[in-house]
Amino acid sequence: MSNVGLVFQFLLVNNLVLFYFVGICPALEYSRDLRSALSFSAVLLFVLVLTAMLVWFMDSFVLQPLGLTMIRTFVLLLSIAGVAQGLALGSDRIGGAFAAIMDEYLPLFAANCAVFGLSLILVEMNLGIGEVIAAGVGAGLGVMLVLVLLSAIRDHMESEWVHPAFRGTPIVIISAGLMAMAFHAFDSFFLSGLF
Repeated sequence: MSNVGLVFQFLLVNNLVLFYFVGICPALEYSRDLRSALSFSAVLLFVLVLTAMLVWFMDSFVLQPLGLTMIRTFVLLLSIAGVAQGLALGSDRIGGAFAAIMDEYLPLFAANCAVFGLSLILVEMNLGIGEVIAAGVGAGLGVMLVLVLLSAIRDHMESEWVHPAFRGTPIVIISAGLMAMAFHAFDSFFLSGLF
């Protein structure tokens, strides 16, 4: 599959939130308004691509050649925490609005299940560096799409009548389930035929 096909596969079919169900907690938290959905998912996109490249490098050039794949999970967790800490230190030096956004969200990414889940998925898929970058971009854009759609649904639900038992998180989870079924229509065979 081409890199463009891989982007669309992780954007629609293998969406981290709706297919793998990793990252559902931040999706529920940061989909309350459009601004927080966009800012969180933009930082997540950046972190996903950066950690995907680092994890690919660590696995391809350190763990597999040395026969240390049994400690892969530990190394992946340390790599993700290192990326989050390095970005936090780097954003403090830059300052401004960028640093404020990074300082708000970066502590979440050191233990974010979406970042760790994508790392495990990509290691198991055994892809090249270009494919890893494409998958990271697609996964980040997929999370962004879900957060924006959920924020729009939440905004619309505030003006609609919803049974009191379903207000808040329950209706968001039901909406996410319906979106997952809709996204499932873009199966891998359909996308592989296009790209």
